Amino acid sequence: MSYVCKKPMVLSGMQFSTGDMIPEGCILPARVSVLIRNQYIAEVNGEAGLTPVFPLACKEDSESNLIIIPIITKEGSLELPMTSQEIIKLLYILQLAEEETIGKISKIENETLLILIDRIKQRKKVKEAVTARVEVLKNAEHVEPDSEQTGESKGDA
Repeated sequence: MSYVCKKPMVLSGMQFSTGDMIPEGCILPARVSVLIRNQYIAEVNGEAGLTPVFPLACKEDSESNLIIIPIITKEGSLELPMTSQEIIKLLYILQLAEEETIGKISKIENETLLILIDRIKQRKKVKEAVTARVEVLKNAEHVEPDSEQTGESKGDA
């Protein structure tokens, strides 16, 4: 019987990610039913030879080492590319208390990170802080003149 990994895990010393096919012999027969029941693995029909697709699972873009995070919106699905370091920063911020989160938001330069915080954190003040930060970033894009075009140099005065 063939199995596919549904949740990241280690079997027989090998790391498996969501969607990976698990070779025969990696799973002890006594553990199969427990892993299926806890949704760590799923059986794959050997005749079809198809790998199950988990449409909302995070996937890695092997060309650029980006992880694509799917977000469901009113208009449909949105895919946000993030690096592993950005995801670590996101998870750190999501664990903070409301006031600490708002303080961190005021320093974020990455709009993708702001979008995810807005979608995940449900606190009104956090959402307001994200909206305000996005406006600041948008205004900064339009206000900052290009130093080469104006002849000004950025340096010590």
